[in-house]
Amino acid sequence: MCDGKYFKIKGWSRKYCLLWIVDYLKHDIVAYTLAPSENYQAWARLFSLVRIQNNYPKILVCDGLSSIQQAAEFAFPKVKIQLCIKHYLSNIKQALKEYVEKELKNSEQAKEFFFSVRKVLTVKRTEEDFNRRMFSLFEKHKEDMILTSILLQVEKDKEKLTAYKGIKYAPLTTNFIEGLNSHLQTRLTKIKSFNSLSYARLWINGYILKRRFTIWTDCKGRFKKLNGKIPLDQTKKRGVVIPSYF
Repeated sequence: MCDGKYFKIKGWSRKYCLLWIVDYLKHDIVAYTLAPSENYQAWARLFSLVRIQNNYPKILVCDGLSSIQQAAEFAFPKVKIQLCIKHYLSNIKQALKEYVEKELKNSEQAKEFFFSVRKVLTVKRTEEDFNRRMFSLFEKHKEDMILTSILLQVEKDKEKLTAYKGIKYAPLTTNFIEGLNSHLQTRLTKIKSFNSLSYARLWINGYILKRRFTIWTDCKGRFKKLNGKIPLDQTKKRGVVIPSYF
């Protein structure tokens, strides 16, 4: 999975961005880069770093940014793109909020519709089950052009909303990397802004090294086996001895 995290540099009018990609099953940061924005060129550079490692992901979980998807599909022609369900539902919720305000519709109706769509998307379903539930929603709301348009968009994005099919343990959201973003944000809040881009590169490189060498202690469920191990050990090549930096 991948995401971007923005931070401030003193004297710069716009924020700079950390782009990183994480191996969900191994809980390690595979690669990262810094860029002025989350544009195609920046993501393409990041994915090229992953290719250099001979790392070819089967599935990539991300938000709806077209730049991420296009760069990933170019770098990894066989990769499946799984849209983060959390981000996708957030966009639907915003559309429904505008729908209620502009069309003066009953908010309870909008809530019911949202929960119905969420129920479809947040559970891994067979194609038959997914289609059956979507058809039921179309039949129920076919007289409402706005709600129908939302359902049509879901249908259009179905392949990227159900890319998890056939891939064991494929996540539906970017929650794990969002957790890393939150952890990083607590540090950035204290810093407020970096004095220069070079200092930002140095600090973030040290931060990521520290994360990769920090032993996991509170993993649960299927990831309980990672406790007592450092993330880097899960992704490095066999026989490679990594010096201890901390």
